[in-house]
Amino acid sequence: MSKLGWGVAAAAAGAAVAVVELVSPLPAVAAIRWLFDRDAGSCAREMRLYSTAGPVVDRFGIRYGPAREKTRYDLHRPLGEVVARPTIVWIHGGAWVSGTRSHVTPYVQALAAEGFTTVSVDYTIAPEAGYPTPVRQISDALRHLVANAAELGVDPERIVLAGDSAGAQLASQVAAVVTNSKYAAEVGVTPPLRPGQLRALVLHCGIYDVGAVDDRRGVIAWGFAKALWAYTGSRRGAPEMSTIRAVTERYPATFVSGGDADPLTASQSKPFAQRLGELGVPVSTLFWPEGTGMPHEYQFHAHLPESRDAFEASVTFLRETLSDDRDHPVGG
Repeated sequence: MSKLGWGVAAAAAGAAVAVVELVSPLPAVAAIRWLFDRDAGSCAREMRLYSTAGPVVDRFGIRYGPAREKTRYDLHRPLGEVVARPTIVWIHGGAWVSGTRSHVTPYVQALAAEGFTTVSVDYTIAPEAGYPTPVRQISDALRHLVANAAELGVDPERIVLAGDSAGAQLASQVAAVVTNSKYAAEVGVTPPLRPGQLRALVLHCGIYDVGAVDDRRGVIAWGFAKALWAYTGSRRGAPEMSTIRAVTERYPATFVSGGDADPLTASQSKPFAQRLGELGVPVSTLFWPEGTGMPHEYQFHAHLPESRDAFEASVTFLRETLSDDRDHPVGG
């Protein structure tokens, strides 16, 4: 084929892709999934390489929820006797269309070595399942943990929800379901915990105001728009996903962080933290000065000293927030 022929063919292929993207988000979702899984896998290997955490007890592949959904979580706890410990449930990121619990395994193992029971939970990603299925599934996982607390080493009165990126959005949404009954009815998900059982949140690089992301330009905004379409079936998403409008004074103490080079920090993390403060919710933040260069998901880039700083800051926040029960000391 001549150079002109190749040029015409390439233009036609590009036009075909553009047409497909006008009627379906799936081609973009495939690219997002490939990129995220590649980068998240690289971060997981890096976290293992740089880890200084001691050994922990691991239980992989615990089933929860309806058998047809095949949903699972992994659980980690310190060595020794199975006792009730404050429990951190980590929800992985991936724009609701990618990611897996294994991507955060080294991180939650390191948290377990600090004296917590930790859980990394899988949920069905889009387009295999859409909104609000992950919200319901994470709620199912919480119910399973509480129902089997004694066997698993879970303190059902000291649960922490944590997450990164889309996982932070999901954590913030489940917390709103737990603490705002009107909002729970709106979402259509029965609260899995009493408000007093959910003691804290740890949120990294999350999305809490869907409309504010839509107004931005760039790769993150492009990917977000396609993923949102695949997840909710609408280019505008589901309005209940904007948890900045659902938080109340009953919301649990929250740690919020984001990188200075992450556009979501200015449009999402900082406004969300500010809103919590306005409501009187205890909030701790870790944001980096302009020019530091911390990217989206910086907390998983283990070679960065700022990543270690974020880990230590979140552990300090959790110990201070959860250590008011002398019968079950944190880190004991």
